[in-house]
Parts: sequence; C-alpha cells; structure tokens
Amino acid sequence: MYIPPADISKAIRTQATVVIDTSIFFDYLYGLSCLSDGADAEKQFEFRAFIKVIPQFKKQIITPHVLAEVCNIANSKFDEHGRKAFLTSILKHLLIVQESVVPKKDVLNSGHFCLLGATDVSCMLTAKESGFQRYLLIEDRVAKDLARAEGITVIDKGEILAYYLSLGGK
Repeated sequence: MYIPPADISKAIRTQATVVIDTSIFFDYLYGLSCLSDGADAEKQFEFRAFIKVIPQFKKQIITPHVLAEVCNIANSKFDEHGRKAFLTSILKHLLIVQESVVPKKDVLNSGHFCLLGATDVSCMLTAKESGFQRYLLIEDRVAKDLARAEGITVIDKGEILAYYLSLGGK
C-alpha cells in the first residue's frame, strides 16, 4: 500500500509509532552525528529529511537486531577513533528510541526468517503487534512487499523524502 505524504502527515498528527529498520536508522543517526559533514549533497538532503521527519512520530522503536547492525556498520565504516566519535555523538539519541524485543522463537517461526533474516523479521513482527497503530520504515524491497502483504503499513525512504519536500525541505 502506497502512503502519500498526506498520510505520513496524518500518521504524525495521530501520534502513530514508527518501527525503524537498520539502513534508515543508521542514516538518521549518521545525519545527527558530527561525522556527516563530509557527505555529498544527496546524502545531506536525506539526512535532513530523516532528522526532520522521524522525530515527529510519537514513538520510534528499534529492535536489538537493528542496534547490533548499526554497531556493525559503524565498526566497518569507521576506524577506532571515528567509531568512538560516532557512537559517542549518537548515544543520547539511542537512549530516547524505544526497544522492542521479539522472542527468538517468533523470529525463527515467522516463515520469513530464511528469506529476510532476523532484523527484518523482528521489525515486521514489532510493527504487527496488535493494539498499536505502527508504521514500518524499511528499505529492503522484498521485506516491504512481504510486510505490505501482511497488512503492515510501510513507509520507505522515497516517501519520507517526498513528505520532507512537501514541508518545504531542501
């Protein structure tokens, strides 16, 4: 299901919760960090969009799998000094984001584990929890399609960027 920018606005106004997958979450944190200044213009635009839009949701949720992948990306992207600077600069933001722990048996028995892996499955299961209006911010095409097929409302990077532009972002 495609969500036009107006629906992202409605999600924000209705105090919806967003579950954030690794690639978008890493870029959001990287944009907040002191290390993003050297990024090209396109990446700087994405960082500004994530920084403007993501905090507008009532709650932002990640899983421990997402946090582990963010740390793994930092380990591979930066030298020791850069990794320490990055993690230090994002620590206060990590403390604000809520965490949802999905039981291992649920991840393994989801039917999608072998196709998507633990992180995407845990994000999907978190977004599917009953009783909550949750949106899933995810980039992986296969995961987006499966999530939508299971009735999860997906927002992808392009939709965030379009919404940011509708707010007058540059």
